[in-house]
Amino acid sequence: MKALVLSWPVRREHAKVRRSLRWLAMSLAFGGLAAGAPALAQTYPAKTIRFISPGTPGSTTDIMPRLLAPELGRRLGATVYVDNKAGGSGMISAQAMAAAPADGATLYLSTVGSLCIAPHVLAGFPLDLKDYLPISLTASLPLILVVNPKLPVRSVQEFAAWMKANPDRATYGSAGAGSTSAIAAAVFGKAAGANVIHVPFRTMQLAADSIIKGELTFLVSDIGVIAAKVKEGALRPLAASTAKRSALMPDVPTFAESGYPMDITLWYAVFMKTGTPAPLAERMINELSSIMATPEIEAKWRDLGLETGKLHGAEFAKYYQAECKRWAEILPPLGIKE
Repeated sequence: MKALVLSWPVRREHAKVRRSLRWLAMSLAFGGLAAGAPALAQTYPAKTIRFISPGTPGSTTDIMPRLLAPELGRRLGATVYVDNKAGGSGMISAQAMAAAPADGATLYLSTVGSLCIAPHVLAGFPLDLKDYLPISLTASLPLILVVNPKLPVRSVQEFAAWMKANPDRATYGSAGAGSTSAIAAAVFGKAAGANVIHVPFRTMQLAADSIIKGELTFLVSDIGVIAAKVKEGALRPLAASTAKRSALMPDVPTFAESGYPMDITLWYAVFMKTGTPAPLAERMINELSSIMATPEIEAKWRDLGLETGKLHGAEFAKYYQAECKRWAEILPPLGIKE
């Protein structure tokens, strides 16, 4: 078996991606977006701030902004409320952010899937990446490959052999085409040389329930969705998608340890609308970086199986740019389309 190496060589230039990301250089050079600058003393002008979430109530992408909102509101002298815009592989929430005015009154929690992966796999990708101003990396975590315990496999190698012996039976769920979970499953299928069939759901919780019922074969899910179900024995974990094992599931080997070199990290980050006045963007960067460093948030993130984000402002913009370029190199040669 030829192992899949995610640092896939670039076969051609991706001019469209370069144009979409060029605006990032401007924010990197703009001194006002450097994390660590002194916070503005005056009261934040927006008294009501909308925090757009791509998740359904109770999901990780819903819980995070709800935990951040009270302290952020206190520091800004404003009311921060969460607006759930789930569905559409994350495009509904992303489009809501793009439609918002650049007045500092709207925040958007995105994932790597919506802004770095979806452009290369979704037909008719509806977003213009220049609309999104990177503010703060809030969290990251591994994805975990899980199967129903009744499936006669206990390792990634055994599961790969099962998929080859049972063609067209390897079905996987996700929160929609273009989501990180869907891409990770498709990448694994390619590496295993198996034909895997995608079945999208509105939420990852519904997809996990379908695995438990025996309706689907496998799922590559963020750890927060499946941790309790794994503990109960309702799901069997086989591999973690990151380079290192998860601290929450240290007994689960990585894909690389199992012979499938891949490193896929699911990250969450806050964006504002490009064109937001620099002092307001700077204030938001400073407040979020300060909140993310508090022991209270770090403890709550650990309970969710999350690693606290440490990159803000210009540092996060550099990371975001690098991630988008990395996926622009990885995905086109694989031919994964949704």
